[in-house]
Amino acid sequence: MRMSLLITTALFAAGAALAQPAQPPQPAPRPAAMCANAEQSKQTMEYYAKTPGMLPPNAARALKMPEAAMISGLPKDQVTVVSGAEFVKIWDTMTAWPKTVGLVMKGGNVFELPGKVMAGGQSARSNFFNLKPSGGINGHLRTDLMSTIAVVALPGKDGAATRGALFYDSAGESSFAVFLTGEGGEGSAPSPEGMAAFDKTMSLAKSLPKACG
Repeated sequence: MRMSLLITTALFAAGAALAQPAQPPQPAPRPAAMCANAEQSKQTMEYYAKTPGMLPPNAARALKMPEAAMISGLPKDQVTVVSGAEFVKIWDTMTAWPKTVGLVMKGGNVFELPGKVMAGGQSARSNFFNLKPSGGINGHLRTDLMSTIAVVALPGKDGAATRGALFYDSAGESSFAVFLTGEGGEGSAPSPEGMAAFDKTMSLAKSLPKACG
């Protein structure tokens, strides 16, 4: 009789546990921002004065410093760096960019992903932010592992500019980046609609607490 009661109690407890809604996983601790010191800022600005328009990953390699630190050393009218915790706010404005190219650099390989930024939402079952698969830039992002986000408008040659957003990990390397383009794809001038949409993203970034300086 006692054994039967114990089994019944155990089964009831197990059933009650299964009936409880699954708890979403806890996000990882937010990595600290990696910001340029005075010497790194000086080196960065000198480098860009000689090579305007250089993509940040290439500039960081040339300067032999973490990309997140390097990009934070640029003038404040060219870059705004915010915490990775602001991802959803920044990303939501980027869905209005009409033409983009995503950039992923890994192990010496470069992946270029033309398309459009897709809206998304946080998974209830994992730490992924899931992008809606609608023919644009799709995927599953660990936004809790992002240390900082840099929104940039880097002057280039002949009055052109590189406009986009770069997302940095705990090592100060870009997990990926998204750049604004025009109808002609990478390197083409954005449309007035694209420029206006980017300006909204930059304005939002400037209104948020700064991660560096």
